[in-house]
Amino acid sequence: NGDDEITEVIDNFEDMRRKLSLSMEQQRHYEESRKELIAGISHDLSTPLTSIKGYVSGLMDGVADSPEKREKYLKTIYNTAEDMDRLVSELFLFSKLDVDKVPFNFERVDIGEFLSSCCEEMKFTFEKDKLVISFTDRLTAPQYVFLDRNQFGRVLLNIARNSVKYKKEDVASLHVDLSLLPQEDEEGGNSELRMIRIVLQDNGIGVPAELTGKIFESFYRRDTARSNPASGSGLGLAIAKQIVNRHCGTISAESMVGQGLSILIDLPIAGENSEEKGERS
Repeated sequence: NGDDEITEVIDNFEDMRRKLSLSMEQQRHYEESRKELIAGISHDLSTPLTSIKGYVSGLMDGVADSPEKREKYLKTIYNTAEDMDRLVSELFLFSKLDVDKVPFNFERVDIGEFLSSCCEEMKFTFEKDKLVISFTDRLTAPQYVFLDRNQFGRVLLNIARNSVKYKKEDVASLHVDLSLLPQEDEEGGNSELRMIRIVLQDNGIGVPAELTGKIFESFYRRDTARSNPASGSGLGLAIAKQIVNRHCGTISAESMVGQGLSILIDLPIAGENSEEKGERS
């Protein structure tokens, strides 16, 4: 505890020990995540491959002995191959996002106008899936954020697809709510509003409250309420999280079983004279 060279050496050594310990823990966590990712890929590719092999075998063995059966078999093979293609595409995107290889084109965007336009587009996109989409803008004045329109649109689409996959009724609903999020100042009061919050709430089957953080993990399968392997790749919300993080935002979830799922996205408001959009690209 003295003020001399030995104490300084000991303090530096202890600091090095802590950093090495943290580095080893991070490496261990990375290896576990990598193994889970490989296991998820293997599982989600083997299932449709087995299905395709089974139907092709049926065609070769003459089980499909009528034009109707053959057409049914071929349609099933085609649809399954489409699912595999979609999985590979999502996996490729997820991997590129993970290593920061996806270019983002940030623009200063009126968030209310952007969300309203996206919701109108999604109404037509998901009409056949019987998903009713509504939007409430609680902002009293236009607020601007830096967005990559295409990438953030993908976030909204992935969340909407999730609502379709896990609906509990024939007709599902997804409500998008936009509001300002007050920022607390140092004294605990409200200061200037620097964040906006987007809440996407569906009326699906929901998840246990203690597992809401898990749904953003890639290929998460332990939660039986929202992890049917036949319903998707298990990458949609993981991709959404990475995209939101690239926008300097946060994404979280609130839910209870049987009471739907709410996805909360917080994004920083762009300053009036900010030049960040060029630096973020």
